[in-house]
Amino acid sequence: MTVASFQRRSATALTSLTLALHYVREDGPKMRTNDLTAILSLFPTIKSFRIDNLKSIVNPLLRALAWTTGREVILPKLADFWLNHTFDRYYLQPYPSELTPMVLSRWWPDRSDFGDDDDNKPSRL
Repeated sequence: MTVASFQRRSATALTSLTLALHYVREDGPKMRTNDLTAILSLFPTIKSFRIDNLKSIVNPLLRALAWTTGREVILPKLADFWLNHTFDRYYLQPYPSELTPMVLSRWWPDRSDFGDDDDNKPSRL
């Protein structure tokens, strides 16, 4: 059973989702950002999203979540975002480099800055 078929059969309107990577064997299957974003696009009603220890795919995922004019918005209703990121001494960054651009792309002083209330525009973080 795939996530897509589950969503079609249940027609679930998720409002909250937590993704956590607790343990993956080195020789086990790898999670790909494209697969993850395809799954997330099936749940446009998510308002609260938590990422927990996604390690190497966190920056590509944050890039995919960034709002860009002319591109489909992933999680358009997202208003509450939480990231649990383990400090990586190799990169010497206390947080992922794509976090700030993603947050800034989804924040603005007032929704009226868009000039309308189009539902295709993302919610403000």
